[in-house]
This record gives sequence, structure tokens and C-alpha cells, in this order.
Amino acid sequence: MGVYNVLEAARQAGVRRVVAASNGAVVAGYEKDEPYASLSKGVRPDGSVEMISPTSKIRPTSIYTATKLGGEALAAYFVEAHGMSIISVRVGKVEVADVPASVRAEAVWCSHRDIVQFLEKCVDAPDEIGFEILFAVSDNATGYREWQSAKELVGYEPQDNSAMHGF
Repeated sequence: MGVYNVLEAARQAGVRRVVAASNGAVVAGYEKDEPYASLSKGVRPDGSVEMISPTSKIRPTSIYTATKLGGEALAAYFVEAHGMSIISVRVGKVEVADVPASVRAEAVWCSHRDIVQFLEKCVDAPDEIGFEILFAVSDNATGYREWQSAKELVGYEPQDNSAMHGF
């Protein structure tokens, strides 16, 4: 209901764009399988890794992340029904101390500088954007959530990577 109330209030106020926080963990189930299990343990497998994109199959591992998908669906509805522009941001692990808190967090970390840039780029993105889902992560060596579609759509260029703080 909270997401609905925010989107309805934005619609009634004539807001041109909503940047809505979702959660990158809606795809955390991939970490049960290789090569993502190794990446989440800080090991980069030999060869290329298929990145998980915003259009990849969802694999939530908790009720919380499943509810985030409900918020994404509401956003898609508001775009279809009311012509709004909504970017749903699947936020990576943003830590208070601005460093990954664990080896697993290194794969999905997003620095303070990168999340601020990401959100600013989403707010200022072209008006013709309808509904989009993007991952907000830094350019991490063991990362598996792709951020390149955010570069193409809104001009996001991560400045940081978790290797700067390696375990």
C-alpha cells in the first residue's frame, strides 16, 4: 500500500518522473548456482560470466525481496495506465561505512559516490523513458549484476569498484 500511495500521490501532483527503490536481491537466488556462487565468495571463474540483467528471470530468496517485485509491478501499471515515467532501481549493497562489509558484499556493492550519481542520472534522464528497471552497483571485479544498461539509458558511469577495499 505504501508504494501505491506514493505513486498515486505523484500522479495526482503531476510529477514527471518517479525513481523508485527496489532491491538487487530479487535475483539473489542465482548465487546458489555457478558461476554466481563463486562470485559471491570472491572468486572470479576463468572465462566470461553471463551478467544478470534487469530482464533476467527473477529469483528472490526472501519475502522482503518478493514484495519489492510487487512494487515494480505497481510502477509498471502506473506507467501503462497513467503515462508516467518510473525508473525502478534495484539497489546493490550500499554500506554506511562506504566499503563492502563482507566478501559476498563485494560482488553487489555500490559506493556512496556511485549511488548518488546513479540517482541523479535517473532523475535527469530523457523524458521519453516510460518504465525501466536498472541495477545500481559499482563496477565490481566479482560483480554479476549488469550496470551497462544504466549507462546506455541514463549515462551512468561507475567510478568505484569493490576491489579498492579487498578482503
